[in-house]
Amino acid sequence: MAKAMWIRTLTVCILTLNAAATTSAKEHYRIGTQDFDYSPQYNFTGRKDKGYAWAVFETFAEQNNISFEYVPLPLKRLQSELRKGTVDFVYPDNARWHENEEHHLQGMKFSRALTMAVYGTMVHHQRQDVGLSNFRSVAFPQGFVPTKWQKLHQQKKLQLIETSTAEIAIKMVLRGRADGADIEYSVTQYILDKIGHPGELHMDEALPLTIVGFRLSSIQHKGLLEKFDLFLLENKELIRDLKAAYGLQESILADRHHQGS
Repeated sequence: MAKAMWIRTLTVCILTLNAAATTSAKEHYRIGTQDFDYSPQYNFTGRKDKGYAWAVFETFAEQNNISFEYVPLPLKRLQSELRKGTVDFVYPDNARWHENEEHHLQGMKFSRALTMAVYGTMVHHQRQDVGLSNFRSVAFPQGFVPTKWQKLHQQKKLQLIETSTAEIAIKMVLRGRADGADIEYSVTQYILDKIGHPGELHMDEALPLTIVGFRLSSIQHKGLLEKFDLFLLENKELIRDLKAAYGLQESILADRHHQGS
């Protein structure tokens, strides 16, 4: 209850600040975002509270007398719109996601990570520790390619099931239609609470796990990214409080599996 009240208070404050901002001219920037709900990390299709990343961006914008507009786009269009200049930034982004397209990284700059996202294989508690050899199918939401599972898919008979949303992937595991789901840990917990199945899925440490930083990227506005990095460094307590308020659990396994970048 206290967490929900904290977020509601934060949302009201941010919306009030945004309303006040319309009375004075501010430098305006457009952030290209993914056009689906990935709460609590982000949901830029939402009307009011758009998640943890939104709260960080809005706080930074207010401190620097600028404004952000969030432009939800299909995943495949994000990078092309950034190159064309129709958006100034992309979030989330990471250089690791472009390893096979080195030409794309030319001129790109990435901020410090807003959060370290923990991607593990979520399984039903009754199937925990069954081992990789007994896995036959893994569900994952569209746009999030499970690279480690893809490699295993090439080596053994394994079905990769792409779903339109993370919630559908989780429900497939709950209903026994997939052995596991490759989904960010905090997102999984949020969805399980939302659909009334808290604690029914667990991360199996013996199965593929990746920790990756969710970063802001840009080509034309590297100076502003440097200011954003400084903001993250100088406001560690605020960032920590926002993560707690939104239920981000990036510390899960992070110390034992420090693979993030």
